[in-house]
Amino acid sequence: MSVVFGLNFDNILMPIMLVFLILFPIIFWRRYSKEEPINSQLIERFENENLKSRFLKGFLFVLYLILVILIPLSVGYMRHNLGMNI
Repeated sequence: MSVVFGLNFDNILMPIMLVFLILFPIIFWRRYSKEEPINSQLIERFENENLKSRFLKGFLFVLYLILVILIPLSVGYMRHNLGMNI
């Protein structure tokens, strides 16, 4: 039980979280259930994309994902298993 400034936050946060859990799905449902789906805009934008630029963007995206995952993994491995001070 967390008490700050004499207020019991366990009891205060529960109604707030219930409001968020009820309102967010309603807001997102209304936003994304329009007559024209958002996917049609993306299809129009990328349908006639050059194959070379599509390959380059895909390659850069995969390279970014690999680097974002491998750098923290390698630093953690070197710190905890090899005892390096990085």
